[in-house]
Amino acid sequence: MTMKPSLILNRALFFFLCGFGFYSAFSFLTLHFAREKIKVHLDANIDAIAIGHSHVECGLDDKHFPGLKNFGKSGEALYYGCLKAAKIVQTYPQVKTVFVELSANQMDAHMKDWICDEEHFQRAMKSYFHLLSSSAKLDFFLSFPLNYCTSHLIAEKRIIGLLLGDRSKCNTNELEWGGYVAHEKNITDSLQMMKSNSSRFLQPYPPNLTAILDLIKFCGDRGVKVVLIRVPVHESETDLFELSFQDILRENFSDLEFYDYRKMYLPDSCFLDREHLNADGARIFADRFYQDWMRSKGN
Repeated sequence: MTMKPSLILNRALFFFLCGFGFYSAFSFLTLHFAREKIKVHLDANIDAIAIGHSHVECGLDDKHFPGLKNFGKSGEALYYGCLKAAKIVQTYPQVKTVFVELSANQMDAHMKDWICDEEHFQRAMKSYFHLLSSSAKLDFFLSFPLNYCTSHLIAEKRIIGLLLGDRSKCNTNELEWGGYVAHEKNITDSLQMMKSNSSRFLQPYPPNLTAILDLIKFCGDRGVKVVLIRVPVHESETDLFELSFQDILRENFSDLEFYDYRKMYLPDSCFLDREHLNADGARIFADRFYQDWMRSKGN
């Protein structure tokens, strides 16, 4: 007896809906447990964290800043860094200060690539997918469905692996949440040619700006202080966005402390390149930053 096409279609639709429902329930439970169980380990003596991109990743040696853990990550937009910081603050009430490395380029429109292009998005989803809100996931799905679905599957596979593994051993390397990276090289050749002293208008990028403002509110509600910082760059580095960057600071962050070391003088031997400190520079900067921070606290 031959089945009617409509009956075959109905059965296929039934099995598809059952499979989709099972997968949705499994995905929901996986993310629920991930939010509850997956966390980076933080020593009890840590009461401050730092986030940012490569400037802070290789520019702030936290071994020379007692009580601080550096969570800087190269190529990371603050959109994702702020998710990470909020999770750490929520998990560890001992953290009372969040240092946000606010480089001018974090505010510029090209940061969209650091959030949405395939390379940056897939890397971020491996680390922070379980921290995204439902509305953010929907926005990403509607914007680039294929990249989102691929990244979703990669992230879920990684999350399941972490949930099944020994979570007591979770660290910044395993979760890929960043951390201080020492560079011993001294590339003085790249510093010989001075850059032109041009300037460009900085077009504020709303997702990064909103993420920082949301983090400030989140931390403020929990009695945690947010402090802005900038790491030293070589004296030949051009301040492309400086004028409009200062406008953004006045409009949005005038009530926050800002430790701006961008113009702090260091010899060429302290730089990896124009924008990044090497290990010697990171140590000297951390010592200076720590002393300034202690003085501000009256210690």
